[in-house]
Amino acid sequence: MAWLKVYEWERNKWPEFRKIEIARSDAPKYWKKFARHFKVSVPKLSKHIKRDGGTYYSGIQVIRLPHTTSFGTIIHEFAHHLTEQRYGSREHHGKKFKHELKRVYSFAKRYINN
Repeated sequence: MAWLKVYEWERNKWPEFRKIEIARSDAPKYWKKFARHFKVSVPKLSKHIKRDGGTYYSGIQVIRLPHTTSFGTIIHEFAHHLTEQRYGSREHHGKKFKHELKRVYSFAKRYINN
């Protein structure tokens, strides 16, 4: 399963982002900043609460999150949105997605305390 390798790679490359907890209600604040920087639309936050992790719903541009999530999950799901915006469809953890994920993490570093 190639997508598991992407999760592992992501956790190993940016472990500090998994330690930062964010309330789901604060996620859109970051997505607005990311969207402005990358010049794409802002995804919407689903009204439905997820148990864990996150899910991006392509086409309707909605992200579903649990009550509390990690900054890494907020970045990961926005990278799905960015990939869809840039390439016209959601690519599930492929090369284009990884490229966009790296770009979002690089930009998001400014929002964490070192």
